[in-house]
Amino acid sequence: MASPKHPAPLPPAVLVRHLEDAVTVLQVAQARKRPVTLLSPAEGALWLGPGWLVAIATEAAKAVPGAKCRTLLDCADRPDLAQAALRQGTDAILFTGKPRVAAKLAEIAAAYRAILLRKRPPALELAGTREPADALRQWLGGN
Repeated sequence: MASPKHPAPLPPAVLVRHLEDAVTVLQVAQARKRPVTLLSPAEGALWLGPGWLVAIATEAAKAVPGAKCRTLLDCADRPDLAQAALRQGTDAILFTGKPRVAAKLAEIAAAYRAILLRKRPPALELAGTREPADALRQWLGGN
């Protein structure tokens, strides 16, 4: 009997606030031949909706064909938004609600081949950088 496949760990995360951020991130990641995780703002699902990040990633991928990225949507303590995000194709959800609910959501995420995180990973914030591309190159490392 084959063991179920688990999703790979998430690559380095970059906080994205709009499509232009996502395109810049994917351009640099592709040039560095590195995958990247597009991370929503804190509690992003609450005010941007559960499908926002996947839509941004999809549009950015059209602008940068071949770039490899994953998505991580912060759903705060809202299991309904977390499940909606999974249905819409997000690769990972951040859930800060009760541990018992998180355990059930982790099972649901696994069925979608997605990941559930309980805390935000380290991430690059582009908004405060003078040269976003330079900051991204340093953050992603590689060639």
